Amino acid sequence: MSDICLITDPASLRRDGIGSVSGQIWLVLDGVAFPAEGWDDFILVFLRAWAAALLKLRNGDAARAEIHFMEGPYTIELRNESGGLIELRAGETDHPPTLTGNAPLSTLAGMVMATGTTALSACRQGGLWSDDAEALDKALTGLRSASN
Repeated sequence: MSDICLITDPASLRRDGIGSVSGQIWLVLDGVAFPAEGWDDFILVFLRAWAAALLKLRNGDAARAEIHFMEGPYTIELRNESGGLIELRAGETDHPPTLTGNAPLSTLAGMVMATGTTALSACRQGGLWSDDAEALDKALTGLRSASN
């Protein structure tokens, strides 16, 4: 199994000119940052995509799901494996993966719920609540319910 985590800096969250919330978020898989350490993206949209992908895999609605970074040609593909494991394949969209690993679905769900909760708390405290924050909150609630 791989060592995996999502890293974010709540202090980096800010609203852009059209009202979207951006901030630093990146994946660390076996010690390697993807797409890069300090990556800046639409954090709420990205985390909502993670929650939706995991929910589809947990419910058996799909055997694979993709999560796209909004600010670059980077994708994380998730594939169901036997025994509750999820294979992760990260790289540039439409190219072979540069990073691969696997982790239990429950570990990934916990990681996304913790990171999402941190991001939502920063939005509340920073006056950054938005439709994207509301959508992420609902997606996390759905993932949490399915995990119980």
